[in-house]
Amino acid sequence: MEGAKRILGGGPESLSRFATSELNSRNIEVKTNCCILSVSPDGFKLNDGTLLPAEIKIWTAGVKAPDWLSTIGLSVNQLNQIKVNEQLQTVEDKSIMALGDCAQCPDITNSGKYLAATAQVAHQQAEWLAKKIEARLTNRIIKPFQFQPKGILVSLGEATAVGSLAALVGPKRDYYVEGRAAKLLYASLYRMHQAVLYGWTRATLLWIGDHLRRVAMPQLKLH
Repeated sequence: MEGAKRILGGGPESLSRFATSELNSRNIEVKTNCCILSVSPDGFKLNDGTLLPAEIKIWTAGVKAPDWLSTIGLSVNQLNQIKVNEQLQTVEDKSIMALGDCAQCPDITNSGKYLAATAQVAHQQAEWLAKKIEARLTNRIIKPFQFQPKGILVSLGEATAVGSLAALVGPKRDYYVEGRAAKLLYASLYRMHQAVLYGWTRATLLWIGDHLRRVAMPQLKLH
């Protein structure tokens, strides 16, 4: 069940259709424009008043910033994300900057739209903000933050994934990978993120540990 009009709202519509078709082929029904009002031992109560019976229930509610961000005197949206401009500066004070999941950042390539709260966006914002702070200290001006989409990869099971590769063919074209090739790309990208955070030595140890406890790992994951 998805509250928005399509799954994978952070990616292109064509990828959403592609992933929906793959899930349908596995006898997984995808319901969009569908919100959960409450959950009970009997199942989920939907926004249209119907009850969806279920014994095993998994409910993910998306990304929301901590409630305390709405109490510090800065403008926030309904998800408690701090509103920032294309320089990642807050509305009230240009000396305060925010990035990542806690910030609502405009997409300067798509007027009126905002960037999705993904690791890919946060990573690029962090690199840009480091340059911004250096420029500020040396009285230089740099161009506004502009997100460069590298594509999206979605794991759909133990040996399958789907994705679009904007980093290779450009954001204006659709190029999809699926099956074990996409799964390999997904796993490689995940390990690269770990290496950035922890260094290659610890990332290698984590890779070994993951293989040792593979049986306990979830089958469905989104990067």
